[in-house]
Amino acid sequence: MIATGPSVMRSERRTDPAQRDRLEWWAAGFGAAAGAGLILLAHRALADDVWITLTYVRNLAEHGHWGLMLDQTSNTQTSPLNAWLLAGIFWVIRSPAGAVGVLLAVTLAVTGWWSARLSQRIGASAAMPFAVVALLVSTPLVVSTIGLETYLGIAMLVGVGHHALAGRSGATGVLWGLAVLCRPDLVVPAGVLVVVLLRRQRVRAAAIGALLALLWHVWSWFHIGGFVPDSTFIKVSEPGSHTMLTAPLGLFARFYPVSTALTAVTVGAGLCGGIWAWHHRRSAWARVALAFLLAGWAHWAALLSIGAYPQTWYFAPLVACSALTASIAIARIDGVLCCAGTALLAAFSLVSAGLAPWAAMPLVFNIARSGQYLAIGAEIPALTGGNRVRGPGEIGALAYGSGGLVVDHFGDRGLFKILLDQRSGAAGEDLLRLNWLHQHHASPPRLDYELHFASLLPDPPGQLVKTWQVDLPARGPDQLVLVKR
Repeated sequence: MIATGPSVMRSERRTDPAQRDRLEWWAAGFGAAAGAGLILLAHRALADDVWITLTYVRNLAEHGHWGLMLDQTSNTQTSPLNAWLLAGIFWVIRSPAGAVGVLLAVTLAVTGWWSARLSQRIGASAAMPFAVVALLVSTPLVVSTIGLETYLGIAMLVGVGHHALAGRSGATGVLWGLAVLCRPDLVVPAGVLVVVLLRRQRVRAAAIGALLALLWHVWSWFHIGGFVPDSTFIKVSEPGSHTMLTAPLGLFARFYPVSTALTAVTVGAGLCGGIWAWHHRRSAWARVALAFLLAGWAHWAALLSIGAYPQTWYFAPLVACSALTASIAIARIDGVLCCAGTALLAAFSLVSAGLAPWAAMPLVFNIARSGQYLAIGAEIPALTGGNRVRGPGEIGALAYGSGGLVVDHFGDRGLFKILLDQRSGAAGEDLLRLNWLHQHHASPPRLDYELHFASLLPDPPGQLVKTWQVDLPARGPDQLVLVKR
């Protein structure tokens, strides 16, 4: 049992207010600077799924429309909060990578700020918030999710931990609800932090969080056609595919051995920190370290139990929570060791990612680079006369570059109905029927043009229109073929 009584709080250090304020601002500034530096490295390498979000963002900012296609409403945006914030920034600066960079810098600044407050409350070294940020901007798996909701979600979790430990049930509940709007499955790690760290009024925090999240989900159920996003049912493991258990060694390590190993160092450091914290579990710092470790692993176990397909970003909460646990434990031992160790790991991770700016993320499973997809998408309107094209399986940057002409089940409800019929047995008929109770089903569209990868379909049927050479360093060269049926 992790101690939660008043004796725990006596171990906290009292910090001079001026010194506390300086640490918070320094940590926030370090986070913002780290985010700005990171986007300079990664702005050309954003993963294809990021461009799904950015297509939503552009349509929302420019047309007030929620969907990948301007003539259809979609419900495949897993993180409404991330999309809303990016849309607000995009509306001002009109740059997709710029919007991602601004939000990244802000979320890392907030993470640094709350980590600094947390370190003072638990009596950890002032090095802790800097170590947290350094690990988050250098661990390959987490870095590869830039543009998705990962860093925003991490900031929400750190905020939940800080306010729960401080006993602020109202703020804790608000951040819990925002974490769910960041991604529905973050209800699990946020809930663990609340249970372990908030000593009273947990029900009040849960009620506030639930009310905040339900405002969107109920509205989405009636007006968008689903209580939870359609992507919940798209990204599930099929028989014979990798799972959340087998993917790290069977998939990640196969294509990205160095990036996987460096990510494993962060997870391993978190486990070692958790073991040491368990031996000091009556102290405040150990309780927080164990809470974050438990939150990360609970999230992983929850996704494993529902058969989620092992997307790299699904592991990010586990890795980020492990980074927090490791930073707390090492900073408690020795601030100099904490700074030196994280700086060494961060430097090695960034060097191993390759020359700047990056052409591809250090751990990404696309078939081509997003820059190639954007360029191909820009050619689609002229090649097809403005007719829509069935996507090849990767849709984000192609949809963005083509202005929404490249489509698949992420944007077109008619195509999604086909996938729904295939997945209904696995997801549960009753659950699907309830989620889509208010959805207006569309018929599958007629698409005269199709895109195919030569590696997956060497000789696609139809009249050849154009072939493009594409590649990704970890996978090698391929061809993307446009045909007219």
